[in-house]
Amino acid sequence: MAWLVVAALWWQSLWWPQVTPDPIVEGVSAESKFGEQVTFRAHLRLSIPPQEVILLISPEGQPPLAVDLMPTSTGELVYVWKLTGRTLTPFARVTYWFRVKQADGRLVESPRYQFIYHDNRFDWQGLQDGTIQVGWVEGDLAFGQAALLAAQSGLSKAQTLLEAEPPSPLQIYIYPDVQSLQQALSLSQTPWLAGHASPETGIVLVAIPPGPDQVAEMERQIPHEIAHLLQYRLMGEAYAQMPVWLAEGMASLAELYPNPDYQRALERAIQEDRLLPMQSLCRTFPRETAGAFLAYAQSASFVHYLQERFGRSGLTTLTRIYQDGRGCEEGVQAGLGIALIQLEREWQQDVLGVNVWQRAWRHLWPYLVLGVLVTVPVLVSMFFIHPHRLHLPR
Repeated sequence: MAWLVVAALWWQSLWWPQVTPDPIVEGVSAESKFGEQVTFRAHLRLSIPPQEVILLISPEGQPPLAVDLMPTSTGELVYVWKLTGRTLTPFARVTYWFRVKQADGRLVESPRYQFIYHDNRFDWQGLQDGTIQVGWVEGDLAFGQAALLAAQSGLSKAQTLLEAEPPSPLQIYIYPDVQSLQQALSLSQTPWLAGHASPETGIVLVAIPPGPDQVAEMERQIPHEIAHLLQYRLMGEAYAQMPVWLAEGMASLAELYPNPDYQRALERAIQEDRLLPMQSLCRTFPRETAGAFLAYAQSASFVHYLQERFGRSGLTTLTRIYQDGRGCEEGVQAGLGIALIQLEREWQQDVLGVNVWQRAWRHLWPYLVLGVLVTVPVLVSMFFIHPHRLHLPR
């Protein structure tokens, strides 16, 4: 019902007196319990009960929420904002304020207050260099410095692909394991996810478990997610129109340490004849781990092929073409002058070494055999049972 309150506020603003800033509340606080709730408290500085009190909550990158409050007899205001089932990016900034319609009808607003939705399940360490901030849970100072270097180098490489400036500050938080990250994002349905970029807030979240490969993982995951932030800075709201294979493939190009398992996944898929059609990767990736991994591997290889063939300018043109709201296949045709299915066939042949005609025949021949098995008995029955229908002599 929150949208009704927002609509009501808009309607009332047409005839209510102009809102006047006023220190109408005191003792303001917001206490969060990560993943569960945020408790807002304040005390009204009024001797006469107001006609109405509304709390407005505006999480960074999300539309505001408006809530009717009922003050106690002593003017206390308390609201418990339940977060269960709500997507709120960890470390996002939340702005909130109070709007009060006083007994005389005058409308006043409190100052704006803010808090950071901190993942207080962990004790975080931090480093900052310029506008890049890195936070981590497990590891020493050398771990943080390696992450900061991966972010700086990854940003430089991503900017060779995408002419866009990063958000300021660029915040990167490193979780100690995938489970902690997925719990923070409420994304248990995607068990393969180990990184997330929040374009609206400029926050990158990754999971880097301790071990000998942690630096390589930093050099892969952090630049990948930074590239997604740059894509959003370049595309704006049209970012959602980009084919997923293009967004993920370009992010893979930004990685300082490409995933060595991608090539093995492609080779296995070729042997087992289970490459995914690129058209099926336009809007989403498979949910199961094996299918998602293959989708990432194909996207990385395919977009690298496009870069080699059409250059950086070609990729830039293709990316920008989706700002016009074009569909996946339509955008490829308009941006590169060739159909997606033809590009896919040439990529498979030139890069993966697939004999596309042999593969097409392997997919087609069972249907031809089935057609023959169905058609021959029909023709035979027509010949022997109904010869007059074929205008045969008797």
